[in-house]
Amino acid sequence: MGFFSTVGGVISTAASTLSKAASVVGSTVSKLGTAISSVAKTLVAKIPKPEILTDIIVAVVKVIAEKLGLIEEEEQVEELGAKAMQSEKDLEDFNSAQEYIEHLRNEVELDIEKFNAMKVEERLVCSAIGVSILSKGIEEKEEVDIPADFWIEVGKQDMKAEEVEAYIKKFKEHGFSELKLSDYFKGSLSVTENKEIDSIFEETLKELNPELSDEDIADKMLEIEQTSRKDWE
Repeated sequence: MGFFSTVGGVISTAASTLSKAASVVGSTVSKLGTAISSVAKTLVAKIPKPEILTDIIVAVVKVIAEKLGLIEEEEQVEELGAKAMQSEKDLEDFNSAQEYIEHLRNEVELDIEKFNAMKVEERLVCSAIGVSILSKGIEEKEEVDIPADFWIEVGKQDMKAEEVEAYIKKFKEHGFSELKLSDYFKGSLSVTENKEIDSIFEETLKELNPELSDEDIADKMLEIEQTSRKDWE
């Protein structure tokens, strides 16, 4: 089999997996409550390759959630999502995401046989649900809204946890109650907000890259913006 045939097969497989996952998530997550289902649906709908969710977004969310005491090191994000699918309760039955996560940890025993028998697309949905639950927990702990599109941006930019934490810190310092980075890249903000987030963007990159000159920071800002605005590769 030639190189291009192999690449075409991989792309086709990814597209098929995501299409099936979109079907699964559409019929599964409605019982989990709006806050979780909307994020999970967006994650599955907007990523071009499953590994962007499972390898990048899941890893970042897990690191931050561990630091905030939402999840234990040995716990897995997709298993949290699987437990949520098993539970008869959802996030809206609890006072906080923290309480919901504790319910899933302590009162829902994972059906390991069913979990191990899941298809790839079903495991992907579990990951999306787990990310959605932990994202809500991070929002509550940090007191800032994190739209699903921000996590998409994390995947597109291949961000690390410390980068996400830096953006959260800077947005809060500037008085924002929502991480509007994706909206900034899309050019959908008002002139005032655009200027404010431009400053946040620059300050964050300088904090993360103290060794870079102002010119290098400007180049990096442009590179990140271009990556955000081009199609997934």
